[in-house]
Amino acid sequence: MKKTPFYKRLLAGLLRDERGLTLVELIASSLIFFTILIPLVSVYVKGVEIYQETTVKNQLRSDTDFLIGNVMRTIQEASYVKLAPETATERQDPANEQVKSIIAASFPAFQESNAASSCRIYLYKRSVKRSEEAVPDEEATSTGNRTVSLLTRETYSFAPCPQAEGSGASCEHVPFPTDPDRYLVQGYFEIDQPAGDSSGKKRVTLYLVVAQRYDTMTLPFSQEDRRDHELFADWDAVASAVAQNSEQAQYVRVVRTEIDLSSEQKG
Repeated sequence: MKKTPFYKRLLAGLLRDERGLTLVELIASSLIFFTILIPLVSVYVKGVEIYQETTVKNQLRSDTDFLIGNVMRTIQEASYVKLAPETATERQDPANEQVKSIIAASFPAFQESNAASSCRIYLYKRSVKRSEEAVPDEEATSTGNRTVSLLTRETYSFAPCPQAEGSGASCEHVPFPTDPDRYLVQGYFEIDQPAGDSSGKKRVTLYLVVAQRYDTMTLPFSQEDRRDHELFADWDAVASAVAQNSEQAQYVRVVRTEIDLSSEQKG
C-alpha cells in the first residue's frame, strides 16, 4: 500500500481542524498585517502627492514658456518698440511694488535698473494702404489712387484691462493672453542697445513672474474648491511666500529672458 506523503497528511489535518484561531493568534496576525500595510499605504499616498506636485509644477513651467514665446513673437513682429511711461495708477498700485521685490529677490540687478523699466510696452507697426482721395496726376497711380504708409501704436501689458465691463470705454492696453483663474502674472520690460553694437539694434529684457493660484484643482470649480486648493489670493501672498521661502514658493516662477530686435526699423 502506497504511503501518503507527509505534507498531504499535514494539510488534510489542518483542513479538518475546526479549532480556529485564539485571540492571541488573531491579534498577532493583525499586528503583522498592519505593520506591513501601513508603510505601503504611506508610500503610496506620498507617491501620489509627489506626482500631483510634479504635474502642477510641470504645467506651470509649460504655461510660462508658452507665454514667453507669445510675448517674443508679438514683440519681434513690431516695426519699432518703446517703453511706455509708468502711469500714476501703476505707481500707486501696491501690487507693482510686490512684484518688483519678487523679481529683485531672484535677479538683484533688476533692483538697480528698475527705474528704467516698465510693465507696459509700446509696439509700433507699419502698414500700407490705398488712399481713395483724388491726387494730382503726377502722384497718381494707374488706378488714380496713391499708397499711404501708416504707423500704428498699441500698448501691451500683462495686467487685465482696467475698463469696467459694459462701460463702453476703450481699453488702455492689449493684455498678453493669460488665464486669470489659474495664474497671477506680471512682467517688467527693459530696453537697451548691446554694448559695441552701432547698428541701432535694440534688445528687450523681460522679467516675468508667474504664480500658480491653485494647486491640483481642475476647471470648472466651485467656491469650496477654491478655498480648499488656493495657493495665492493676491501678490501680497506671493511676495510673503517668496520672502519666507515657504513650501508654496515652489509654485512661483520668476524668469528673465532677452529678446533681440533684429527686425526693428529706424524712425
